[in-house]
Amino acid sequence: MVGLEWIVISLAVGALLGGTALAGLSQKAKATTWQDEIEARWREAAERLGGRLDVDASGALAPRRLHLVATLEDVEVSARATVPATAPGPGLGSYTEARARYLLGAGPTFEAHPRGRHPHEDGEQSLPEPPAHLESVDPDALGVALSPQARALLDGMPHGVDLEGDGARVRLRWDGTERRVDVLERAMRLVATLARHGADHLRDLARLDGARWEPRDARGPRVRVRRGQAEVSLRVRRVDGAAATFAIVETRHAVPRFQVEIAADGSLDGELPEGVVDPSFAHHLGRVGRAVLRGEGDAVALGWRAPPTELQAEAAVTLLAPISKGSGAQGAFR
Repeated sequence: MVGLEWIVISLAVGALLGGTALAGLSQKAKATTWQDEIEARWREAAERLGGRLDVDASGALAPRRLHLVATLEDVEVSARATVPATAPGPGLGSYTEARARYLLGAGPTFEAHPRGRHPHEDGEQSLPEPPAHLESVDPDALGVALSPQARALLDGMPHGVDLEGDGARVRLRWDGTERRVDVLERAMRLVATLARHGADHLRDLARLDGARWEPRDARGPRVRVRRGQAEVSLRVRRVDGAAATFAIVETRHAVPRFQVEIAADGSLDGELPEGVVDPSFAHHLGRVGRAVLRGEGDAVALGWRAPPTELQAEAAVTLLAPISKGSGAQGAFR
């Protein structure tokens, strides 16, 4: 009887262990199927965007991390998500994020969140701004960031997106692990469009005589303008958290450090060191618009808060080009 009891117990334990093993295999199969499905859709998005998908999978029942990277209109955009082992329920903390650095190195600072999630301190809602499901504590800043193309792309995104620009990069984030290829592709294109802020305007300045657009210069995209032996660069810098356009010329001799404000009529607020600007070119100060002119030791830069017109950029190039070589009569360059 003792032997029979042990046989019965062994059979029972074996059945229990076998059932547990089968359950584990079933759970593993479900996890693999769920994760494979999401990964396949991200791979499809990567192919459509001409990018690549990197996958970090540490185990069959472990979360699977997806990282999609694509270059869209000269902007490198990345999207990330973590795929849990099983389909998550609502509110379990999974999210999808796409981000990119501003192509010009600097861009607008703004925030937008799902309407009602971030109420204003005074309890009022922001004025309706397309897309209507978003609100911002600074609608004007959001308006600067959103081009018509960006607005159109944003209108097709899920309503729960958080959108942010911190002056250096753009970030788009929404709840859940994204499963739709079209939404993922739209998000990547939206971030690329936002990250290109100002790039088209800067590139258009390459219409100046002797100018060339160089999107992959080592220090960031620029328009390089050659006038004789002189070279003037038009590029964007980040100043006080905002993007500003500068015309910059490097000098053969040291330049005193200075900064003067140029009014719309060309009048100066501040002291311009003698010999920096050739008097025969000084009349161009009245054509650059509101700007700042400053000496930086080995360069002279003229900057605008607002993007310059083509005529203003031309005046700046004409003003700065002679400073590159100077003349024996100009004090700063003797």
